[in-house]
Amino acid sequence: ASFQQRLDTRKYQYEAAKSGVTSAKAALGLAQRNLRNTVLKSPYEGFIGKRFVQTNQEVKAGQILFRIDQKGPMEVQFNIPETLRPRVSLKMRGKVELLDEKNREFKCEVSYLGTAASSGNAFPAKALILKATDKEVKPGMSAAVTLPLPVKDKHIAGFLIPPQAILWARGKGEGYVFKYQPKTSTVKKVKVKLDGAQGNKLIVVSGLKEGDLIATAGLAFLLDGMKVDLYEPSVDNGAAK
Repeated sequence: ASFQQRLDTRKYQYEAAKSGVTSAKAALGLAQRNLRNTVLKSPYEGFIGKRFVQTNQEVKAGQILFRIDQKGPMEVQFNIPETLRPRVSLKMRGKVELLDEKNREFKCEVSYLGTAASSGNAFPAKALILKATDKEVKPGMSAAVTLPLPVKDKHIAGFLIPPQAILWARGKGEGYVFKYQPKTSTVKKVKVKLDGAQGNKLIVVSGLKEGDLIATAGLAFLLDGMKVDLYEPSVDNGAAK
């Protein structure tokens, strides 16, 4: 064979070997990617709070596999009625009571205030629980948040009623209560005006009078004019005083 023929043969062998190296690198990259996909890495340190899949179960892209509870300070989520939202600010201090058998209390600090109202015209909020350990506070526990809300007028006249007795209306500072009518044993849907809060109670400034009985539970099942029976042990708790 001539020199040119041998040179062409070597060039062909070189290009074939080069193509083989490229193909091998691509196969190696695919194998390395598949290997990485066999390991799940959490975006932060924490604990597996709940497992949604079983071993050897085939999963799909975007499927939730685990719930990760992050290490560090805990927050409690709660809702703020729209009438009280202007009186709550970030960094406001209050207290959190865990609703367990020990009824432990911790100081808290408002860490988040939502800008859009959710269902019931209430704004979502969060409070950071201060000086609480992971052993004391666990994710998913029930808690009650108390904030010392300032009242615009300390001498305001009105009735204190629990928040669960109110059906919120669209107007700011307005809502409805179901007032008991003794003569007919029915409830009447009455519009009331509210102005702030005192402690854990809302202040009703119009729509109620001394001695009125209002419903404080089951409002979602009541209708204007519906006949009801009084539950005697809780009558005093429903009186506007």
